[in-house]
Amino acid sequence: MKTLRLFVLLMIGSCVFPAFIAAAIHFVSPMGSASWAQSSSIASPCSTAVAFTNAQAGDTVYFRGGTYRTQKRNFGDSYSGYYNPANSGTSSSYIVFMAYPSEFPLFSGLAGGSGDQTSASTNIYATIFGTKNKSYLVFDGFSFEADTGKKMARMIIGIDHTDETTPQGHCIIKNCVFQGGTTANNSVDNNEGLRIEGNNYITVSSCRFTHYKMSTDDHNTSAIKTYWDTLCTINNCEFDSSTIGVYIKEANPKVMVYNCFFKGNYEAFLISSEIMNRSESDSLKFYNNILINSSYIGFEWEGAGSDSGTHGNDYLIYNNTFYGNTQNVLLGFTSSGRGASFYNNISCGATGTYNLVTDDYNATWQNRIKQADHNEWGTPFMTIRIGDNGRDINYSTLVSWQASGQLENPFDAGCGSSKNPGCGDLASDPQFINGSGNFSQPGDFALAPNSPCKHAGRNGIDDIGANADSVGLQNGKITAINGPEKYMKISYSRSGASPRRLIILPNHRTALISGEWIFDIRGQRLRNDQARAGGIYVSAMR
Repeated sequence: MKTLRLFVLLMIGSCVFPAFIAAAIHFVSPMGSASWAQSSSIASPCSTAVAFTNAQAGDTVYFRGGTYRTQKRNFGDSYSGYYNPANSGTSSSYIVFMAYPSEFPLFSGLAGGSGDQTSASTNIYATIFGTKNKSYLVFDGFSFEADTGKKMARMIIGIDHTDETTPQGHCIIKNCVFQGGTTANNSVDNNEGLRIEGNNYITVSSCRFTHYKMSTDDHNTSAIKTYWDTLCTINNCEFDSSTIGVYIKEANPKVMVYNCFFKGNYEAFLISSEIMNRSESDSLKFYNNILINSSYIGFEWEGAGSDSGTHGNDYLIYNNTFYGNTQNVLLGFTSSGRGASFYNNISCGATGTYNLVTDDYNATWQNRIKQADHNEWGTPFMTIRIGDNGRDINYSTLVSWQASGQLENPFDAGCGSSKNPGCGDLASDPQFINGSGNFSQPGDFALAPNSPCKHAGRNGIDDIGANADSVGLQNGKITAINGPEKYMKISYSRSGASPRRLIILPNHRTALISGEWIFDIRGQRLRNDQARAGGIYVSAMR
């Protein structure tokens, strides 16, 4: 078998020594009954409760396939799960809870326990995993359901954000499936599949969320909801048939969402700057996502309205594809913000009246666009409505939009410095491939070779719209576990693409090996010598 040897180097003075993590491997099964010490053998797995109680920094715990049934959670509160790890990992040695290679552990909970009820929400969800005040954890390859798929399965990462004495963070949730159930709830309280609160450095990657639905589509039901988190990353996830796909609710600076697929939700993505004059939801990066067939809005940013301190500044929204939503984009509603950049996007096929809307009701609620260029608006051109000092101004043609003077300050996107938006904009058929015939999959939104959006983005190099091949689940499958060095190789294959290898390193930094390049978990490209400088040494690839 081809092998790749990875070593972590420890520099002491001018000498270099290999540093190996003393880590243990343990096994869990649905009927496991062994002790923690015995569970180091695959032949004698322990229970989930024993694993969560005993796993230490550096341990990897493999869950065998099968159904893990839990009872109603009649303990704890909404910030805990049925299972909560007793220990944290460290920055160099995460605790990893993950599916055994090629097996599928399903956790099936029961909704309605006293620990899963609030004054406004009863018998709605079952919270299966929680982290409480623990950090440096990985959850990889689990599926969650409640009441055999009828109710909402839920996971909580973090604690009540009002407890600021114990900062949380550095957790990774990947390759998981969250099922919201066939029964829509009727509560206006907060209900979600994955709640992330009071954290720093959280990554949610390659997960699927489906059917997190409220009967009248109140915005407080969502697949993911975040509160008071910094540097939260959501990538390559898929969201369908939910009231809200991702709800960035309060005080979440530096959120990054990319390569995600949103389909058939009421509202695909909602970010709110509501926060009572505290740290705001600034510096959002939202790129290379595909948002389709939302019955209300594809992308919305809103504020609290009555709070003059709410704002969302410096949003970067680029290289996305919005298609077939009732309204594609709403930038700013009862909120204030400056520095929003909207470029290299395809926004077409909206089924309502407007394509892009900003609201600016008065001197308190002001929304200003810094950059708006190289966007494809489709044909026929749908109205762009801009709120301007309490007035709603409609631009019903591309020419009128390009002469509107609606940028915050003069900006040169390649057409000369001007306050006019629309430099490089198109109003044409983007010519998607639509291989399925019904615009339902990420690959349907790949651009045909003769598309006017090819190389029509900024600098004449980038395409307009999302790179469909990078969007959504990447069909990863663990194929080998390589001994006590504690890393694993995952082979990826995708139609029309060459196989790639994903390496999870001993410190659980993720690298994607593609030819001579290494990509870390955030997509940063590194040469091998740069990887060595970062503490990763690739001694051989063969």
